[in-house]
Amino acid sequence: MNWRLYRRLGLALLLLGAVYTQRDRIAFELGYAYANGDFHGWTLARDDAQAAIWLRRAADAGHARARYMLGLSHSRGWGVRQDDTEAERWFNLAAGQDYAPACYHLGWMYHKGEGVARDAARAQGLMARAADLGMADAVTALERFRREDAR
Repeated sequence: MNWRLYRRLGLALLLLGAVYTQRDRIAFELGYAYANGDFHGWTLARDDAQAAIWLRRAADAGHARARYMLGLSHSRGWGVRQDDTEAERWFNLAAGQDYAPACYHLGWMYHKGEGVARDAARAQGLMARAADLGMADAVTALERFRREDAR
């Protein structure tokens, strides 16, 4: 028997398993790299369409930050058709995973009525959640909401 071959095959299977279990993280890293034009110090041509493709793969696999970034892409039309309904959907999924920036951004959408029906109570609830998760800007925004509501 060729034990070297079996060891190599075993190592290859372990590597494939590791890649498979980390596919959301790998897809996110590629999406982030294309969105920013940088992959851990390596310059890369910025490509919003490629970023959206990779972020979608990571988002579909449940990656909270990818879901948030895909929401931003749809909100701003970066590499995808601008679509507030899709943006809200992805922000909601990320907010459901307690991703503070998604709660914050979604809170602003509801506060301003951008792409969604204006809902002051929902806006405050989302902003309070972002603040509870440690986002300092959310504390400031929440104070602003309360001042505006007091008028």
